[in-house]
Amino acid sequence: LVNEMLPGPPPFRDDSAHGVYEKVLAGRFRLPGHFDSAAKDLVKALLALDAAARPTWADVRAHKWLRATNWSDVALRLGTPPFRPPLSAT
Repeated sequence: LVNEMLPGPPPFRDDSAHGVYEKVLAGRFRLPGHFDSAAKDLVKALLALDAAARPTWADVRAHKWLRATNWSDVALRLGTPPFRPPLSAT
């Protein structure tokens, strides 16, 4: 989800669904060069092939890319989100 909220293509790309599947299983992905280095670091950690090597929720909250986040305010739903997707009732 973090990667999807950043402006860029998905990390696993291929011309076929099977190709994407194989890249996911092999842990082969590409991140755009314009991503902030801290954001790249977090996405790479979250996409680690070995689940045991992935960051915990505490690690994610303490990550340098999210350092400025006030997690108490987030829990209380205070403040204005930096992005709010347009929604419509259908």
